[in-house]
Amino acid sequence: RIAYFQAEGDDLELVFHVSNYKDTVCGILRSLTLGTPSRIQRERDAALAFDLFLFGSLLVMGFYHLGLFALRRRELGALYFGIFCLIIALRSIITAERFIYVILPSLSWNLELRVEFLTLCGTQFFALFLNTLFRNVFNRAVLVLLIGAGVLFALITVFAPAAVYIPALTPFLILLALTGIYGLGALIAAAKRREGILLVIAGFVPLLLTMINDILHSRMIIQTAYLVPLGLFIFILFQSFLLAYRYRISFDRVEDMTARLER
Repeated sequence: RIAYFQAEGDDLELVFHVSNYKDTVCGILRSLTLGTPSRIQRERDAALAFDLFLFGSLLVMGFYHLGLFALRRRELGALYFGIFCLIIALRSIITAERFIYVILPSLSWNLELRVEFLTLCGTQFFALFLNTLFRNVFNRAVLVLLIGAGVLFALITVFAPAAVYIPALTPFLILLALTGIYGLGALIAAAKRREGILLVIAGFVPLLLTMINDILHSRMIIQTAYLVPLGLFIFILFQSFLLAYRYRISFDRVEDMTARLER
């Protein structure tokens, strides 16, 4: 948020009274930025514009993939990926510049934090998407563990008080990081056997790195920014290349079959 004030004299003393009796990671989350009103507002507007760009892009891609599933119900991968895009789109306006407070200024801290935590459960849909895109590329036991942990964490977040669901975040984040690293290893191991998987790996690496960054940033271990929406946007670009590649392969096969039949 931006606070405007006029300094009186050469010396300026800022005093902050900060209290938090519920969150394990509390205090001022980011360094303060001082400057002229025009400069601060310009930086704020640029950051909001970037968040809204990612929000709109992910929203469109989410509904696009849900539309693909509606047209062809066997495409479960499109369903999983569409849901994941919508969840991360929601996360993009809840974290970073928190545009959600522009839309809902009276939104309570507790409700906003619960929704932010619940968006982490979108990882399960992404894992199901990859496992559908490249059939059974992941170990079934790992998928069951990830989905089970996600459901348990979601239930705790929805029904438990802050004193319970906030401490539950750390072990869940550790599990997400470990399964993300496992997922990258599984994709690399299957690279020789699956067509087009190198494009998925190229998009998955930045997504995994931004996920690890968000985990460390949320625990105040590093001071960067929430970047998972940007990582997913990069992954979508590589996925679009994969779809174009698969369509080209399909058309080539149809042309070959047509040429053989005409002979």
